[in-house]
Amino acid sequence: MPAGGQKLGPLPQTEQRPRVIESALCLPLPPYGERRHVAAFTLIELLVVIAIIAILASMLLPTLAGAKERGRRTYCVNNQKQLSLACHLYANDTGDKLPVGVRDPGGDSHIFWIPTNTWVAFTKLANVKCVDCPSLWPFEYPYDQVPTKDGIRSDGTSARTRYGLGYVIGYHYHGGHKMPWGANNKWFSPQRLTDVSTNEIVLFSDLNHASAEQGSYTLVPHGARGRVGSARNPWNKGSGGASPQSYGAQGGNVAFLDGSVRWKPILQMRTYETWSGGPGYRGTW
Repeated sequence: MPAGGQKLGPLPQTEQRPRVIESALCLPLPPYGERRHVAAFTLIELLVVIAIIAILASMLLPTLAGAKERGRRTYCVNNQKQLSLACHLYANDTGDKLPVGVRDPGGDSHIFWIPTNTWVAFTKLANVKCVDCPSLWPFEYPYDQVPTKDGIRSDGTSARTRYGLGYVIGYHYHGGHKMPWGANNKWFSPQRLTDVSTNEIVLFSDLNHASAEQGSYTLVPHGARGRVGSARNPWNKGSGGASPQSYGAQGGNVAFLDGSVRWKPILQMRTYETWSGGPGYRGTW
């Protein structure tokens, strides 16, 4: 009790205010019992939006795939120019002789096999990635195995080699082969830079290739949207040797002995035998 015996009156009551709870956005919540209308999409509206996005994506994806394929074709032109230049540099040091196309150890010829010495020359004078069309990199043999890391097996050896025959590359190499062969549209294999022919002399061409042998396969590097085939089956094994055109080939780049490269539509191409050992392996260029 205070001095003097005075009693204090009741303490003045402060004004009672409703508690305001602020949200994470620092906005007061509505008074209890009141409801605030929150704008939101209905399920039907969300489904309509998703459907529209899917339709637009389906219209855009083929365009993007086509643009990527045009880029690969340009890259392919550059690869063939680099390989042609490598052949010219090689010939300048060998009395105009082009790199040999006969497989190790000097036996038969197959158009996408090259001997070890030619492999060394191509990869030294050009680049290891230039030996394949970008749609086929890394081109490997045998084709019935899961692709390796950049064409290298787990034991460090190249997946391009087999049977001691040399190396496979992702193009037809037309130079330095034993000719003539086959009865199906015989073609000319240049041996020197100075060789002449009644037709334009082809030095490299895209690997539109098929065979009913070895389980059958069909190689198509340039379809409408890129390579025809999967990562696990890039050779389209089991095709029965169907033509590249029947599998959707659009054409391919062709490099000539004079160093020029141009695109050739599939309808302007012809099919030729490509193995000196017998019929059944056919390339289209």
